[in-house]
Amino acid sequence: ILRETVTDRAVYNLTGCSLEQALYFVGEGSPVYAVQNGRAVILTGYSSSYVEIYDPGSGSTQSRALEPASAEFSASGNQYYAVGTGSGS
Repeated sequence: ILRETVTDRAVYNLTGCSLEQALYFVGEGSPVYAVQNGRAVILTGYSSSYVEIYDPGSGSTQSRALEPASAEFSASGNQYYAVGTGSGS
């Protein structure tokens, strides 16, 4: 879906990466779409101990400790997709 709707930027499939690896893209200013507990969410920020997770379904943002969040993303298959600044994919 991202590749069809975001045609002017690169979309990177980061599936299999760790949460910490996916957060690299967040730090570079790219949103990261992820699957958490069967729901699509967006990683919007982080610190050394927390990750900010936006749930478009509920419209809410929550701050989660890295360890429990990492375990949830891992249980969901570590499915991450980043939107980069380059064109194409």
